[in-house]
Amino acid sequence: MSELEQVHVHIGPLKTGTTYVQQMLVGNQRVLDEQGATFYGADFKEHATAVKHLMGRRRRRDGVASSDTDQWTALVDEARASGARTAMVSMEYLCTADSSAVQRLVSSVAPARVRIVFTARDYSRLIPAAWQTALRNQHAPTWQEFIDSIRDPEGEDGVWGRRFWRQQDPRQVLAPYLEHLQPDQITVVTMPPSADPPDLLWRRFCAATGLTAEPFDLGAVRRSNPSLGGVEAEVLRRINLEVAGRVPGAVYTDLVKVFVAREVLERRPQSFRLGLAEDEYDWLDERARDQQAYIAAAGFDVVGDLAELVPLRRPAERRPDSATEPEVAAVLTEVLGATLREVARRQSLQRWDGARSVQEPLPEPAALGLSGRPPRPGERLRGRVQFRTERG
Repeated sequence: MSELEQVHVHIGPLKTGTTYVQQMLVGNQRVLDEQGATFYGADFKEHATAVKHLMGRRRRRDGVASSDTDQWTALVDEARASGARTAMVSMEYLCTADSSAVQRLVSSVAPARVRIVFTARDYSRLIPAAWQTALRNQHAPTWQEFIDSIRDPEGEDGVWGRRFWRQQDPRQVLAPYLEHLQPDQITVVTMPPSADPPDLLWRRFCAATGLTAEPFDLGAVRRSNPSLGGVEAEVLRRINLEVAGRVPGAVYTDLVKVFVAREVLERRPQSFRLGLAEDEYDWLDERARDQQAYIAAAGFDVVGDLAELVPLRRPAERRPDSATEPEVAAVLTEVLGATLREVARRQSLQRWDGARSVQEPLPEPAALGLSGRPPRPGERLRGRVQFRTERG
């Protein structure tokens, strides 16, 4: 049986094609086996949990963080036992790994050699995507608040910007890795422009990791992450102002993040494209050229073209926050109708004869461990509640 020789660790960052790469790896295990490679874990949930253990982000039932790495260790042992020469890891959480987590990663797979894959994307495409991600996760910053924070991350209201650059700036992301690895152990893969063939990113990822791209089934990608339009994004933001922090996280994920955002807002015709205004490109160009220069001088391998990191000027026809009240009202009406139909479907069209809200009101948010407001960046609001139904 051959020994594990190298581990390719794709660390993201977020919104740089990570879901696409992960679905290709999960859906092509047989092809990986044929090429002497393995993807950690039986499924993606197990893979994600193991990475959280590695990073010390596992939480016990009492809510206290734990540094237990047992599940990560089990997956490393599984990879060694598989006989594969190469193991694959892909998890965007790793873009915020600290030095101690990187040290655990490197030592846990030794003597196998670790190689890092960092996917880089044009910032002008990243910023609208990052705003949408915030909206899909109970947050409610306006576009102006978000873009101002990114432009001035050290300012009083720079929390969104500090979080964005910690996840996307290669200097910040790769610094902990360079404490334990050499520059030639890091490969930067540039994300192609949207007009290029959809499988180009996968072919670049394969080139970075030594895989042969042709045998892989592109049909393994089940869904993309389509963009919301400007009105749709504003509707989601306003919904968050009303419900985030007032309902348990599992309820929010089910009804808002999955049903409203994916099944309703994503599927309707896009109102207008989210993008930067003309006056936002000048300062962003400077930041992008700095990123480009850093990668070029650092000694990393590069797959793709660093010129793709400099934004193509494609100003949006409308500002992301220019949705009018009539436009918002029309989409909100559509969302309300779709949600009522979905609730009826889940109740199998049975007449409601349980307790009325005036007789058995829902607990206040504080009773569920919630704040009653949208979470701040990085904050997780928890809480569970059981709804009792009494039928005659």
